[in-house]
Amino acid sequence: MTAFPYTHCLFDLDNTLLDFDRSSKEAFGEALESFGMEPDEQMFFQYAEINHRCWKLLEAGEISPREVQRRRFSDFLALHEVEYDPLKLNDLYLDKLAEKVHWIDGAKEVLDALKAQGVSLSLITNGLKRVQRPRLEQSGMMEYFDAVVISEEIGVAKPQPAYFEYTLEKLNNPPVERVLLVGDNPGSDILGGQRMGMATCWYNARQKPLPEGMKPPRYEIKRIRQVLHLPA
Repeated sequence: MTAFPYTHCLFDLDNTLLDFDRSSKEAFGEALESFGMEPDEQMFFQYAEINHRCWKLLEAGEISPREVQRRRFSDFLALHEVEYDPLKLNDLYLDKLAEKVHWIDGAKEVLDALKAQGVSLSLITNGLKRVQRPRLEQSGMMEYFDAVVISEEIGVAKPQPAYFEYTLEKLNNPPVERVLLVGDNPGSDILGGQRMGMATCWYNARQKPLPEGMKPPRYEIKRIRQVLHLPA
């Protein structure tokens, strides 16, 4: 590979380094089965849509992480006219999710190669600490990172500037032009990095269109291995 053009690289976790969609689907199905509800593809699709809306509200600062956890399952259960404690179902789901670790193909190779070049690597995630910390430990990826920033632990989420200010401070405030942010979410990752003046790399495995009105990232890749071949 050619020399990496940045001294620092911030990686999102879910659906960038680890396959969150696969883990979530498995955990959701197991959680429903644990109280006698038979899951199917349509149910997971419904839940995923509700969950996405809730996380968008969190990213906008309109609701708390705990409200995300409650609302995503209260809305799902209401859709199926099932009476069950949404927070209890959420806890079942999170317990299962914390056990799930599936690497994105090529992600470990990218971390190994960048670490070998002396690039400072950091992990930035809007996930919940009770899920992310166990998954990070199980994956063995903690050894790669100089900083791990979990939104719930610091009380602010991507794309809010305060989240990135905190992260950069943890890294002794490197020049932002030397920092690359890699993530799959245009709203929380790419927009957040752009606001800070960082270079951004959108890992767009499904080739989705850029949201209307958004400035294009500096880079767009379909496979995570392409991070190793970005031009300056």
